[in-house]
Amino acid sequence: YARSGDHHWDAKITIKGSTGHKVPRALTVEGEGGARLWGRWSVSRFSQGTIRGVMCAYETEGVAWPCVLVRGDPWLFDECQIRSAGAYAVMCAKQASVTVRRCGVGGMGSGSRRAINAVIIMDSSWCLLQVSVRVRVLDLRGYVAVVIECVFSSAELPDRGHRLRAPWRPADGERR
Repeated sequence: YARSGDHHWDAKITIKGSTGHKVPRALTVEGEGGARLWGRWSVSRFSQGTIRGVMCAYETEGVAWPCVLVRGDPWLFDECQIRSAGAYAVMCAKQASVTVRRCGVGGMGSGSRRAINAVIIMDSSWCLLQVSVRVRVLDLRGYVAVVIECVFSSAELPDRGHRLRAPWRPADGERR
């Protein structure tokens, strides 16, 4: 459970699956309104879980690491903001299976606060983007990306510590 407010870490949070057994390790993160998690996430094979109701954000410092790197399956991100300044918001690799539902995905603004891409999919991975905001998909070599009812916007996001608007309500003038 993530309480409201800013939560920071310097390295990355890693969720490793069980290598000796084929039983996946599971994680569920539920966020209180206004929970903002500043740092990198890396989830490995034989892991699965749900992250709901939080903002996951990462500001790169020279190296373009993704905010969320998923190599496990299945993973669900629901009613979240997944943001990266200077890298990828979500990277799906090594046969990952990911659903991003009702989330804001992408950068944190213009210039150095832009994301390279919102979502990158590779290594026979699968990603479903459903009812999401600010999505730009890079699909390498024919891997699967499904985009349903997404809103594309160029919203500026505030610096750390400020609350973000609900991602599933498009602002006036945004396209569906």
